[in-house]
Amino acid sequence: MTEEVTTDHQVLLKGLPASPGIVSGKVHIIDDPKDINEFKQGEILVTLMTSPDWVPAMKKAAAIITNNGGMTCHVAIVSREM
Repeated sequence: MTEEVTTDHQVLLKGLPASPGIVSGKVHIIDDPKDINEFKQGEILVTLMTSPDWVPAMKKAAAIITNNGGMTCHVAIVSREM
């Protein structure tokens, strides 16, 4: 399967990538780790920040987007390891 990248799009998000790549999928916004059981395999996890409580959802995620953190924060380190 070949992925095609287009340039005729509107930028919705900008930030620092912890790991480079291109992904698409259903975006799932979760505000509290108690709701991670609702998260499904292959979805894009969007949350304010992660902690070890988020790892079950992070393992299922096609991508992870957080508002807080940087290249050495929990989500960036765990994402690179996974």
